[in-house]
Amino acid sequence: MADSPAPRLSRRRPRLAAAVVAAVVVAAVVAAVVVLAGRPPATAADRAAADRGFRWPVGTERVYRLSLRADQRAAMMPDVHDAAPATRVGGDLALDALVAMRAVRTTARGVVVAISFTRVDTADLDLTGADVFASLDDARAQLIGPELEVELAPSGQILGLAAAVDAPPVFDALVQVVTEEIEVVLGAGDAWSTEQATTLGRGGVAYQVTACDHPDQLCADRRRGRFDRLQGLAVDDVVQDVTSRYAVVVDPARGALLRVAGDEHVAIAPAARPDDRLRETSRTLSFELVDEHPATRPAPPPGAATAARRAVAPGEPLVGSGDDARLAQRIDGLTAAELTDLLRKFGDGGTMPDHSRFMWRATALVATDPAARAALAALFARPETGAMGRLLVTDILVSAGSPEAQQVLRRLIDDGAPGDAPPVAALMARTAMIQTPTAETARWLADRYAAAGADDPSKRAMTYALGAIAGRLVDDDGARTPQAQAIARQLRAELDATADPTHARWLLGALGNAGDPAQVDAIVPYLASDDPASVRAALTALRRTPDDDATSRVIALLADPGRGAVHVDALRLLTGYHLDAARFDDVMAAARAAAPDQGYRAALFDLAMARDGEFPDQTVAALRWLAAEPVDDARLRARIDGALAEHGG
Repeated sequence: MADSPAPRLSRRRPRLAAAVVAAVVVAAVVAAVVVLAGRPPATAADRAAADRGFRWPVGTERVYRLSLRADQRAAMMPDVHDAAPATRVGGDLALDALVAMRAVRTTARGVVVAISFTRVDTADLDLTGADVFASLDDARAQLIGPELEVELAPSGQILGLAAAVDAPPVFDALVQVVTEEIEVVLGAGDAWSTEQATTLGRGGVAYQVTACDHPDQLCADRRRGRFDRLQGLAVDDVVQDVTSRYAVVVDPARGALLRVAGDEHVAIAPAARPDDRLRETSRTLSFELVDEHPATRPAPPPGAATAARRAVAPGEPLVGSGDDARLAQRIDGLTAAELTDLLRKFGDGGTMPDHSRFMWRATALVATDPAARAALAALFARPETGAMGRLLVTDILVSAGSPEAQQVLRRLIDDGAPGDAPPVAALMARTAMIQTPTAETARWLADRYAAAGADDPSKRAMTYALGAIAGRLVDDDGARTPQAQAIARQLRAELDATADPTHARWLLGALGNAGDPAQVDAIVPYLASDDPASVRAALTALRRTPDDDATSRVIALLADPGRGAVHVDALRLLTGYHLDAARFDDVMAAARAAAPDQGYRAALFDLAMARDGEFPDQTVAALRWLAAEPVDDARLRARIDGALAEHGG
């Protein structure tokens, strides 16, 4: 049949609740759907893959034995700039099953493969402490039968997934996890890299050919690097600890993926508080081909392939607006009256019994139910409600994130509250966490910011929040809106005009949150400041806008022994950049010139390991140099020696 035109896809960022719920649920796994995508194939990789033989003959079914263990913990309300304590949500998965992959049709870009579970031996899944499946029979009833379609390029790159609208949500979520884990993209030569979009974020993946037991097979290590973009996090100023290694085996002659096995651990934390994990996920996978035969299940008739399916961008879960069944599942029977009763009984403590589950249900209810929003407004204005209770109300509104919830939030902050009211600064700080701000919210915040005097105690919080809101004002194609650009220009003008170092640091933080490349040249001069706090603020501001001139200046800063107070901050910034091999060599040359201390060496080790797999020779050279340097920290010494041993050094 003729290919249907690809739908026009929205790239608007998901709401906070939807984004974090989806990231937790899909990695911990419940209630998310990802569907047909429009990601162009990597042409060079496709040609190399075709030479090596990735092929899916239509009508052929390959059956794989799957074993997957996953757990994830995430902050639903991340702590930014002295804002609220995080609400933690999470889940665990143990899945053993047989997975059928059936090639159903070709497209202009590759082939569509339908994925289904044919047998389920283990399916233990809990979310925020509650079992998703009542029994193994319940799991089998939901998982066996439906199919999720995956469009694959000749290289093996996933171009998109198509989920049936009537499939059980948990089936879609589990298959999404599986597709992320088993994606193998073939490239040219003995080493290559690609980019993968997942429900956690988008980042680079490196491959290195390894020795095989069988000469007719292709074996490689697959390792994930740092994420360039993270889904569902209100904090951009983060450090990442990514440990990832999978063994991949391919049969080029048959064009078949034979095996993927390995494990991965990702921890994400604010740079200022590396022990306060915003997200932490671990996965262990074994996926092995056990059979190949002609498919017995008929292909769908012409037109049926797309008639009852929906589309979003790859790696972006569909949870929230327009998804009534999934929201109803999250709400789980909670009503506005019950919400009011619970908050009156327990809200003044700032946390609720079974708090994660409460937030899971309450934010979905408030996003959709006018009565629930009215109940929150009444509670906020109620004289008996304390400061912590009012902060909890604002947390729910921010996390719900809908335009209607934002409208209520603006009104509550403007009206204030009687009695034990929380500081306005604490309320304004929460606005920085709105993941899909409306134009009205941005105008409201800009007006409040302009009206606030320099001595207003909420001015700092509003400064950071205004930049964060500007950084998330995007149109349907993911481009910055004119309103976002205007806010960034306003912040830059204030930075250019101020002579107050403290105010300048606030504005640098706001410009960093805005992430507008057009304003980088206003930030870079602060790298030369004699004030370490101002340099750190500039380094933090550059995290979202890598720039050649800024990178050169940061590397030069690393070579100056007199700038030791900011060396670690500079290395953390560069660890988040995609440095090429020449830039990495420049960093190592700077390190040799700087007589680094222990903190410098530890940060340099993290940078070297983040580049592991992209240019392994330089990584080994860096490890050898670090191993030869005096290291008093026993833990760092063990990490260096262990990494060097793993690399055969």
